[in-house]
Amino acid sequence: MWVVEHRDDGRFLGQCGIVPHRINGQVEVEMGYLFVKAEWGKGYASEAARACLRFAFHTLDVPRIVSLIDERHARSVNVATRAGMVKEKELLHRHRHVALYAIHQD
Repeated sequence: MWVVEHRDDGRFLGQCGIVPHRINGQVEVEMGYLFVKAEWGKGYASEAARACLRFAFHTLDVPRIVSLIDERHARSVNVATRAGMVKEKELLHRHRHVALYAIHQD
């Protein structure tokens, strides 16, 4: 995960990144993001998610990126869908019900 700081004053906004993750016995590249609640709704998470996807697809040549999201967190779903991810399925992961959102390299 990478730290996300405000461009002008360097304050900590949150974190975003991509990590390999075993999901249902298969290794996937997962994008995750977590931002300071006071910074929600300002577009930082969406901007960071799009940057992570560009890096994964164009620099690392990763063919597919997934995100595991608790759909009760509508803002997380919004970040994923704004980045172009689509819901593929629901699953039980580490004793939690989550939705798997994914995007493939074009």
